[in-house]
Amino acid sequence: MRAASDQPDLLEVRGLVQEFRRPRHLPFAPPRVLHAVSDVSFKLQAGECLGLVGETGCGKSTLARAIMQAPPPVRGQVRFQGQDLVGLSRTELRQARRGMQYVFQDPYSSLDPTWRVRELVAEPMRTAGGFGRQQVDARVDEVLQLVGLPADRYASRRPRELSGGQCQRVAVARALTLSPKLLICDEVVSGLDVSVQAQLLNLFETLRRDLGLAYLFISHDLGVVRHLCDRVAVMYLGKVVETGPAERVYAHPQHPYTAALLAAVPRIGNGRSGARPAWARLSGELPSPLAPPSGCRFRTRCPRATARCAAEEPPLLANEVDHAAACHFPLLAPATEAAAPKRAAAMVQDRA
Repeated sequence: MRAASDQPDLLEVRGLVQEFRRPRHLPFAPPRVLHAVSDVSFKLQAGECLGLVGETGCGKSTLARAIMQAPPPVRGQVRFQGQDLVGLSRTELRQARRGMQYVFQDPYSSLDPTWRVRELVAEPMRTAGGFGRQQVDARVDEVLQLVGLPADRYASRRPRELSGGQCQRVAVARALTLSPKLLICDEVVSGLDVSVQAQLLNLFETLRRDLGLAYLFISHDLGVVRHLCDRVAVMYLGKVVETGPAERVYAHPQHPYTAALLAAVPRIGNGRSGARPAWARLSGELPSPLAPPSGCRFRTRCPRATARCAAEEPPLLANEVDHAAACHFPLLAPATEAAAPKRAAAMVQDRA
Protein backbone atom coordinates (compact mmCIF):
# COMPACT_ATOMS: atom_id res chain seq x y z
CA MET A 1 0.00 0.00 0.00
CA ARG A 2 1.13 3.52 -0.70
CA ALA A 3 1.01 6.42 1.67
CA ALA A 4 -0.80 9.59 0.68
CA SER A 5 1.33 12.25 -0.93
CA ASP A 6 1.10 15.91 -1.85
CA GLN A 7 0.82 15.27 -5.59
CA PRO A 8 -2.19 16.64 -7.49
CA ASP A 9 -5.42 14.65 -7.37
CA LEU A 10 -6.05 12.33 -10.30
CA LEU A 11 -9.81 12.21 -9.62
CA GLU A 12 -11.91 14.60 -7.58
CA VAL A 13 -15.63 14.04 -7.01
CA ARG A 14 -17.42 16.96 -5.38
CA GLY A 15 -21.07 17.06 -4.26
CA LEU A 16 -22.15 14.35 -6.71
CA VAL A 17 -25.89 13.66 -6.81
CA GLN A 18 -27.58 11.02 -8.95
CA GLU A 19 -31.37 10.68 -8.98
CA PHE A 20 -33.82 8.78 -11.14
CA ARG A 21 -37.41 9.88 -11.70
CA ARG A 22 -40.33 7.56 -12.38
CA PRO A 23 -41.83 8.28 -15.82
CA ARG A 24 -44.94 10.45 -15.58
CA HIS A 25 -46.82 8.51 -18.25
CA LEU A 26 -47.09 5.35 -16.11
CA PRO A 27 -50.73 4.82 -15.01
CA PHE A 28 -51.57 5.20 -11.33
CA ALA A 29 -47.95 6.11 -10.52
CA PRO A 30 -47.28 9.59 -9.14
CA PRO A 31 -43.85 10.98 -10.06
CA ARG A 32 -41.31 9.93 -7.45
CA VAL A 33 -37.56 10.41 -7.13
CA LEU A 34 -35.13 7.62 -6.32
CA HIS A 35 -32.19 9.11 -4.42
CA ALA A 36 -29.42 6.79 -5.61
CA VAL A 37 -26.37 8.94 -4.71
CA SER A 38 -26.62 11.99 -2.46
CA ASP A 39 -23.86 14.59 -2.11
CA VAL A 40 -20.80 12.32 -2.33
CA SER A 41 -17.31 13.83 -2.36
CA PHE A 42 -13.86 12.22 -2.37
CA LYS A 43 -10.41 12.49 -3.94
CA LEU A 44 -8.11 9.91 -5.49
CA GLN A 45 -4.43 10.39 -6.23
CA ALA A 46 -2.32 8.73 -8.94
CA GLY A 47 -1.24 5.24 -7.95
CA GLU A 48 -3.71 5.11 -5.04
CA CYS A 49 -6.41 2.50 -4.43
CA LEU A 50 -9.70 3.58 -2.85
CA GLY A 51 -12.10 0.86 -1.74
CA LEU A 52 -15.83 1.59 -1.91
CA VAL A 53 -17.84 -0.74 0.32
CA GLY A 54 -21.43 -1.11 1.50
CA GLU A 55 -24.54 -3.25 1.26
CA THR A 56 -26.17 -4.14 -2.03
CA GLY A 57 -28.30 -1.22 -3.18
CA CYS A 58 -26.34 1.50 -1.37
CA GLY A 59 -25.32 3.22 -4.64
CA LYS A 60 -21.74 2.02 -5.22
CA SER A 61 -22.16 1.04 -8.87
CA THR A 62 -24.41 4.02 -9.60
CA LEU A 63 -21.69 6.31 -8.23
CA ALA A 64 -19.08 4.63 -10.43
CA ARG A 65 -21.22 4.98 -13.54
CA ALA A 66 -21.95 8.62 -12.73
CA ILE A 67 -18.20 9.23 -12.59
CA MET A 68 -17.96 7.73 -16.09
CA GLN A 69 -20.90 9.95 -17.16
CA ALA A 70 -23.02 6.91 -18.00
CA PRO A 71 -25.42 8.56 -17.31
CA PRO A 72 -24.17 11.97 -16.15
CA PRO A 73 -25.00 12.99 -12.57
CA VAL A 74 -27.87 15.34 -11.78
CA ARG A 75 -25.56 17.68 -9.85
CA GLY A 76 -21.95 17.87 -8.79
CA GLN A 77 -18.47 17.88 -10.29
CA VAL A 78 -16.25 15.05 -11.55
CA ARG A 79 -12.76 16.34 -12.24
CA PHE A 80 -10.34 13.89 -13.88
CA GLN A 81 -6.77 15.06 -14.44
CA GLY A 82 -7.98 18.60 -13.79
CA GLN A 83 -10.82 18.47 -16.35
CA ASP A 84 -14.48 18.58 -15.33
CA LEU A 85 -16.23 15.73 -17.16
CA VAL A 86 -19.76 17.01 -16.51
CA GLY A 87 -21.12 18.80 -19.54
CA LEU A 88 -18.48 17.65 -22.05
CA SER A 89 -19.51 16.93 -25.61
CA ARG A 90 -19.53 13.33 -26.82
CA THR A 91 -16.21 13.78 -28.62
CA GLU A 92 -14.56 15.45 -25.62
CA LEU A 93 -15.88 12.80 -23.26
CA ARG A 94 -14.62 9.99 -25.45
CA GLN A 95 -11.17 11.53 -25.39
CA ALA A 96 -11.25 12.00 -21.60
CA ARG A 97 -12.42 8.43 -21.02
CA ARG A 98 -9.24 7.08 -22.57
CA GLY A 99 -7.59 7.79 -19.23
CA MET A 100 -10.21 5.98 -17.12
CA GLN A 101 -11.61 2.54 -17.88
CA TYR A 102 -14.36 0.40 -16.34
CA VAL A 103 -14.07 -3.31 -15.51
CA PHE A 104 -17.49 -4.90 -14.96
CA GLN A 105 -18.51 -7.56 -12.47
CA ASP A 106 -19.60 -10.23 -14.97
CA PRO A 107 -17.07 -10.72 -17.79
CA TYR A 108 -19.39 -13.09 -19.69
CA SER A 109 -21.93 -10.26 -20.04
CA SER A 110 -19.37 -7.56 -20.90
CA LEU A 111 -17.56 -9.64 -23.57
CA ASP A 112 -19.19 -10.49 -26.91
CA PRO A 113 -19.36 -14.30 -26.97
CA THR A 114 -18.96 -14.46 -30.76
CA TRP A 115 -15.68 -12.51 -30.83
CA ARG A 116 -12.23 -13.91 -30.27
CA VAL A 117 -9.97 -12.60 -27.51
CA ARG A 118 -7.79 -10.63 -29.94
CA GLU A 119 -10.82 -8.80 -31.34
CA LEU A 120 -12.20 -8.10 -27.86
CA VAL A 121 -8.96 -6.62 -26.55
CA ALA A 122 -8.34 -4.62 -29.73
CA GLU A 123 -11.81 -3.03 -29.83
CA PRO A 124 -11.01 0.01 -27.58
CA MET A 125 -8.07 0.99 -29.81
CA ARG A 126 -10.10 0.63 -32.97
CA THR A 127 -12.94 2.65 -31.46
CA ALA A 128 -10.55 5.40 -30.34
CA GLY A 129 -8.92 5.54 -33.76
CA GLY A 130 -5.47 6.73 -34.74
CA PHE A 131 -3.75 3.33 -34.50
CA GLY A 132 -2.41 1.22 -37.36
CA ARG A 133 -2.99 -2.52 -37.58
CA GLN A 134 0.54 -3.37 -36.53
CA GLN A 135 0.27 -1.05 -33.52
CA VAL A 136 -2.99 -2.66 -32.48
CA ASP A 137 -1.65 -6.22 -32.81
CA ALA A 138 1.53 -5.38 -30.90
CA ARG A 139 -0.42 -3.70 -28.09
CA VAL A 140 -2.87 -6.63 -27.83
CA ASP A 141 0.03 -9.07 -27.49
CA GLU A 142 1.62 -6.81 -24.85
CA VAL A 143 -1.43 -6.43 -22.61
CA LEU A 144 -2.36 -10.11 -22.87
CA GLN A 145 1.13 -10.93 -21.65
CA LEU A 146 0.71 -8.41 -18.81
CA VAL A 147 -2.41 -10.18 -17.51
CA GLY A 148 -0.92 -13.66 -17.82
CA LEU A 149 -2.66 -14.80 -21.02
CA PRO A 150 0.03 -15.29 -23.71
CA ALA A 151 -1.33 -14.34 -27.12
CA ASP A 152 -0.09 -17.51 -28.83
CA ARG A 153 -2.32 -19.59 -26.54
CA TYR A 154 -5.35 -17.39 -25.86
CA ALA A 155 -5.75 -14.73 -28.59
CA SER A 156 -7.75 -16.99 -30.91
CA ARG A 157 -10.12 -18.32 -28.23
CA ARG A 158 -13.67 -17.18 -27.51
CA PRO A 159 -15.05 -16.34 -24.05
CA ARG A 160 -16.91 -19.65 -23.76
CA GLU A 161 -13.54 -21.45 -24.04
CA LEU A 162 -12.16 -19.64 -20.99
CA SER A 163 -12.75 -19.94 -17.27
CA GLY A 164 -14.32 -17.12 -15.26
CA GLY A 165 -10.94 -15.94 -14.01
CA GLN A 166 -9.48 -15.97 -17.53
CA CYS A 167 -12.44 -14.01 -18.87
CA GLN A 168 -11.92 -11.40 -16.16
CA ARG A 169 -8.26 -11.16 -17.17
CA VAL A 170 -9.39 -10.53 -20.76
CA ALA A 171 -11.64 -7.74 -19.46
CA VAL A 172 -8.68 -6.23 -17.58
CA ALA A 173 -6.46 -6.50 -20.68
CA ARG A 174 -9.16 -4.79 -22.72
CA ALA A 175 -9.23 -1.93 -20.20
CA LEU A 176 -5.44 -1.54 -20.35
CA THR A 177 -5.04 -1.16 -24.11
CA LEU A 178 -5.36 2.65 -24.08
CA SER A 179 -2.89 3.02 -21.17
CA PRO A 180 -5.36 4.47 -18.64
CA LYS A 181 -4.40 6.14 -15.37
CA LEU A 182 -7.50 4.91 -13.49
CA LEU A 183 -9.38 1.62 -13.43
CA ILE A 184 -12.88 1.49 -11.93
CA CYS A 185 -13.36 -2.12 -10.82
CA ASP A 186 -16.97 -3.03 -10.02
CA GLU A 187 -17.10 -6.25 -7.94
CA VAL A 188 -14.56 -7.82 -10.29
CA VAL A 189 -13.71 -10.77 -8.02
CA SER A 190 -17.09 -11.41 -6.38
CA GLY A 191 -18.08 -14.25 -8.73
CA LEU A 192 -14.78 -16.13 -8.48
CA ASP A 193 -13.55 -18.76 -6.06
CA VAL A 194 -10.99 -17.82 -3.43
CA SER A 195 -7.89 -19.11 -5.22
CA VAL A 196 -8.76 -17.26 -8.44
CA GLN A 197 -9.58 -14.14 -6.42
CA ALA A 198 -6.08 -14.24 -4.93
CA GLN A 199 -4.52 -14.52 -8.39
CA LEU A 200 -6.47 -11.53 -9.70
CA LEU A 201 -5.70 -9.42 -6.62
CA ASN A 202 -2.00 -10.15 -7.06
CA LEU A 203 -2.37 -9.16 -10.72
CA PHE A 204 -3.99 -5.84 -9.75
CA GLU A 205 -1.17 -5.12 -7.29
CA THR A 206 1.47 -5.96 -9.92
CA LEU A 207 -0.18 -3.73 -12.54
CA ARG A 208 -0.43 -0.95 -10.00
CA ARG A 209 3.26 -1.20 -9.16
CA ASP A 210 4.49 -1.55 -12.75
CA LEU A 211 2.10 0.85 -14.52
CA GLY A 212 1.31 3.34 -11.75
CA LEU A 213 -2.43 2.65 -11.98
CA ALA A 214 -4.99 4.06 -9.58
CA TYR A 215 -8.07 2.04 -8.64
CA LEU A 216 -11.59 2.81 -7.51
CA PHE A 217 -12.29 -0.68 -6.21
CA ILE A 218 -15.95 -1.49 -5.49
CA SER A 219 -16.56 -4.56 -3.37
CA HIS A 220 -18.74 -5.98 -0.62
CA ASP A 221 -15.88 -8.27 0.50
CA LEU A 222 -14.16 -6.43 3.35
CA GLY A 223 -11.21 -8.83 3.32
CA VAL A 224 -10.48 -8.09 -0.33
CA VAL A 225 -10.65 -4.34 0.27
CA ARG A 226 -8.33 -4.54 3.26
CA HIS A 227 -5.79 -6.53 1.24
CA LEU A 228 -5.68 -4.20 -1.76
CA CYS A 229 -6.77 -0.69 -0.80
CA ASP A 230 -4.98 2.25 0.80
CA ARG A 231 -8.18 4.03 1.82
CA VAL A 232 -11.78 2.98 2.36
CA ALA A 233 -15.06 4.84 1.83
CA VAL A 234 -18.16 3.23 3.37
CA MET A 235 -21.51 3.97 1.71
CA TYR A 236 -24.99 3.64 3.17
CA LEU A 237 -28.16 4.49 1.24
CA GLY A 238 -26.42 6.77 -1.24
CA LYS A 239 -24.13 8.58 1.21
CA VAL A 240 -20.54 8.13 2.35
CA VAL A 241 -20.74 7.62 6.12
CA GLU A 242 -17.06 6.97 6.87
CA THR A 243 -13.75 7.35 5.09
CA GLY A 244 -10.13 6.97 6.08
CA PRO A 245 -6.97 4.86 5.77
CA ALA A 246 -7.88 1.20 5.47
CA GLU A 247 -5.90 -0.04 8.46
CA ARG A 248 -7.29 2.70 10.71
CA VAL A 249 -10.90 2.15 9.64
CA TYR A 250 -10.61 -1.60 10.15
CA ALA A 251 -8.87 -1.27 13.51
CA HIS A 252 -11.11 1.47 14.97
CA PRO A 253 -14.31 2.11 12.96
CA GLN A 254 -16.01 5.34 14.00
CA HIS A 255 -19.44 4.92 12.38
CA PRO A 256 -21.81 2.29 13.86
CA TYR A 257 -22.60 1.00 10.37
CA THR A 258 -18.93 0.36 9.60
CA ALA A 259 -18.56 -1.41 12.95
CA ALA A 260 -21.58 -3.57 12.15
CA LEU A 261 -20.18 -4.52 8.74
CA LEU A 262 -16.86 -5.53 10.28
CA ALA A 263 -18.55 -7.42 13.11
CA ALA A 264 -20.60 -9.40 10.57
CA VAL A 265 -17.47 -10.91 9.00
CA PRO A 266 -17.35 -14.60 10.07
CA ARG A 267 -14.57 -15.48 12.49
CA ILE A 268 -13.15 -18.81 13.58
CA GLY A 269 -13.64 -19.37 17.31
CA ASN A 270 -16.14 -20.25 19.99
CA GLY A 271 -17.60 -18.83 23.13
CA ARG A 272 -17.19 -15.11 23.62
CA SER A 273 -14.65 -14.77 20.80
CA GLY A 274 -17.47 -14.89 18.25
CA ALA A 275 -19.92 -12.65 20.15
CA ARG A 276 -20.80 -9.24 18.81
CA PRO A 277 -21.35 -6.21 21.03
CA ALA A 278 -24.85 -4.73 21.12
CA TRP A 279 -23.84 -1.61 19.21
CA ALA A 280 -22.57 -3.76 16.32
CA ARG A 281 -25.88 -5.57 15.71
CA LEU A 282 -28.11 -4.30 12.93
CA SER A 283 -31.89 -4.53 13.13
CA GLY A 284 -34.58 -3.81 10.59
CA GLU A 285 -34.37 -3.55 6.81
CA LEU A 286 -32.54 -1.15 4.52
CA PRO A 287 -34.86 1.86 3.95
CA SER A 288 -36.10 2.64 0.47
CA PRO A 289 -34.11 5.21 -1.52
CA LEU A 290 -37.49 6.52 -2.69
CA ALA A 291 -38.11 7.82 0.84
CA PRO A 292 -34.84 7.98 2.81
CA PRO A 293 -35.15 8.73 6.55
CA SER A 294 -34.77 12.29 7.79
CA GLY A 295 -31.57 13.35 9.48
CA CYS A 296 -29.12 10.47 9.62
CA ARG A 297 -30.15 7.84 7.09
CA PHE A 298 -28.77 5.06 9.29
CA ARG A 299 -30.77 6.07 12.37
CA THR A 300 -33.63 3.58 11.76
CA ARG A 301 -31.17 0.70 12.27
CA CYS A 302 -28.70 2.27 14.69
CA PRO A 303 -28.75 1.26 18.39
CA ARG A 304 -27.10 4.58 19.32
CA ALA A 305 -29.70 6.79 17.59
CA THR A 306 -31.33 9.66 19.47
CA ALA A 307 -33.85 12.38 18.67
CA ARG A 308 -31.00 14.52 17.38
CA CYS A 309 -30.23 11.89 14.73
CA ALA A 310 -33.76 12.24 13.32
CA ALA A 311 -33.75 16.04 13.33
CA GLU A 312 -30.23 16.84 12.17
CA GLU A 313 -28.18 15.27 9.38
CA PRO A 314 -24.62 14.60 10.62
CA PRO A 315 -21.84 16.07 8.47
CA LEU A 316 -18.82 14.01 7.43
CA LEU A 317 -16.27 15.33 9.92
CA ALA A 318 -12.76 14.18 10.78
CA ASN A 319 -12.39 12.99 14.38
CA GLU A 320 -8.81 11.92 13.65
CA VAL A 321 -6.30 12.88 10.96
CA ASP A 322 -7.61 11.67 7.57
CA HIS A 323 -10.36 9.65 9.28
CA ALA A 324 -13.89 11.05 9.08
CA ALA A 325 -17.35 9.77 9.99
CA ALA A 326 -20.86 11.17 9.51
CA CYS A 327 -22.18 10.46 13.00
CA HIS A 328 -23.29 12.64 15.93
CA PHE A 329 -21.98 10.01 18.38
CA PRO A 330 -19.02 8.31 16.66
CA LEU A 331 -17.34 5.26 18.08
CA LEU A 332 -13.87 6.16 19.30
CA ALA A 333 -10.84 4.04 20.10
CA PRO A 334 -11.30 2.19 23.45
CA ALA A 335 -8.91 4.43 25.39
CA THR A 336 -10.50 7.57 23.97
CA GLU A 337 -14.05 6.30 24.53
CA ALA A 338 -13.29 5.50 28.18
CA ALA A 339 -11.89 8.98 28.69
CA ALA A 340 -14.98 10.69 27.24
CA PRO A 341 -17.71 10.65 29.94
CA LYS A 342 -19.19 13.90 28.61
CA ARG A 343 -20.00 12.23 25.29
CA ALA A 344 -21.72 9.31 27.02
CA ALA A 345 -23.70 11.69 29.27
CA ALA A 346 -24.81 13.68 26.23
CA MET A 347 -26.14 10.53 24.60
CA VAL A 348 -28.07 9.53 27.71
CA GLN A 349 -29.57 13.01 28.05
CA ASP A 350 -30.47 13.15 24.35
CA ARG A 351 -32.22 9.77 24.53
CA ALA A 352 -34.24 10.97 27.51
